[in-house]
Amino acid sequence: MDTIRLKNGTEMPGSLVRAVMVSLRTLCKSAPLAFHDLVMFCRDGAPPFIGWVAMEKHAFGLVVDGQVHGSIRNVIISEVEGDGPGMRVGNPAAE
Repeated sequence: MDTIRLKNGTEMPGSLVRAVMVSLRTLCKSAPLAFHDLVMFCRDGAPPFIGWVAMEKHAFGLVVDGQVHGSIRNVIISEVEGDGPGMRVGNPAAE
């Protein structure tokens, strides 16, 4: 099993990182507000502007019962660059 060292220093299974990357990129394109809310929640615990029900509806399993699993949070924190409307999905792997 391959592992990937993330920008935040944690190591995660490659399959998990790739799955989160696909979900996050899809979320960014299909529901930008849910994407922004998810990233802000992962970064600083900010409650979603769109509400938990809407967040879970759009977040492709990344949010369950108002929670983001620590492993998923690590990938999101490492993968998303920028702030506000300038947020973009990058590469979560450390160089």
